[in-house]
Amino acid sequence: MVDDNKEQGIGASAQINQRIRIIEQRFEEFREHLDLIESNLLEKEKEMNKEINMLTETIRELRAEVKKTTEEYDKVFDKLDSFAPKEKLKVIERYINMLNPIDYVTKEEVEELISEKLEREEKDGSI
Repeated sequence: MVDDNKEQGIGASAQINQRIRIIEQRFEEFREHLDLIESNLLEKEKEMNKEINMLTETIRELRAEVKKTTEEYDKVFDKLDSFAPKEKLKVIERYINMLNPIDYVTKEEVEELISEKLEREEKDGSI
């Protein structure tokens, strides 16, 4: 009976030891799995930080371009303010049409016309 109790105690102890080894093995697998997850998370964090830095730089560049473009637009609008408005251009157009500069002759054309007239009068007077 003592031997039976001893054997049962040894058997129970062996079972407990086996269960402890299984639990330790599972615990070790969980630890490895956790280490792998942690490693992956650190790698992803580094990648995300690189992407964030790239995006931050891109945003800086875009802001600089927007500022430059805004300044250029401001310059253009300032120049536009110095141009005559449409109404004033219409008034000038009316004056030009009234004066009709196309009908005016140049100094050379007047001199040529006078020369031709004098030549004709000389021919007419000599006949």
